[in-house]
Amino acid sequence: MNRIILPHGALKQLKKLTNVSEPTARAALRGQSQTTKAFKIRKLAIELGGVEMSTEKENCK
Repeated sequence: MNRIILPHGALKQLKKLTNVSEPTARAALRGQSQTTKAFKIRKLAIELGGVEMSTEKENCK
């Protein structure tokens, strides 16, 4: 799953809106959690200006 990068200060706002701890929010943004709550956190993060980044490495030749 892709990682979501948030603008400065958005993590604090995201934690407050979703009522989760920082480790929970970070795990959801890194795609390490597949729970319903994690998907809601990721969706809200995008709405708050987050950008989804690919975590797959490209082959360099």
